[in-house]
Amino acid sequence: MKYIDIHSHTPLPDYNGDVISIVDISAPCEKPLRLCGKNTSNTASSIPTPYCSFGIHPWFLKEENADNQLNELENLLQNNAIIAIGEVGLDALRGADMTLQERIFDQIITLSEKYQKPLIIHCVKAWDKLLLLHKNRKVQQTWIIHGFHAHHELALQLIKRNILLSFGCKLLTDSKLQSVFSKLPINSIFLESDDAKANIIDLYRTAAAIRNIDVETLKNEVFENFRRRVST
Repeated sequence: MKYIDIHSHTPLPDYNGDVISIVDISAPCEKPLRLCGKNTSNTASSIPTPYCSFGIHPWFLKEENADNQLNELENLLQNNAIIAIGEVGLDALRGADMTLQERIFDQIITLSEKYQKPLIIHCVKAWDKLLLLHKNRKVQQTWIIHGFHAHHELALQLIKRNILLSFGCKLLTDSKLQSVFSKLPINSIFLESDDAKANIIDLYRTAAAIRNIDVETLKNEVFENFRRRVST
């Protein structure tokens, strides 16, 4: 069974084909996406791996180009390599005005439901708004919170709404997060490299040790989460 890296910003070494990564090719980027040693434009014709995501990050959202970004997103959703929409979401500390963020995120939810694509979500200090949107929109598609590192009570709130949680490199060193991770249902979790230079296999080893299970068991469980909730 392969390792699943549910959210990566740059294609990592293929680890002899043992890892399936969902590579975020969203634009604009803070630095150029580098593929095969070359700068590559983020277009459907240059999609680098079998699985990619594309989204409108709240940090880069602007009123004057929001409609164009939505059109670009919808155009790319015609490409089968786009397996998920993201990063998208809400950030109360950085990015566009929250009114604009909420409006665009609501429209992205519509695209997610229309094209039956899961969302990979960036959320900062906007959990109440996120949960309310999920409830009011009667969401059918999978939502995945990337880089989750909040408290156990919030984790349970999200899982109760059938929202999945992805854990990144903070899991390697943060003892409080490790405690949260150890208590969650295994069918609610993913692991990710994000933009860190972390070895996803090392992350799986640490995660398996935290849960007191072997790596193969964890791989199988996370792969099943991917098969059941993302790749269908």
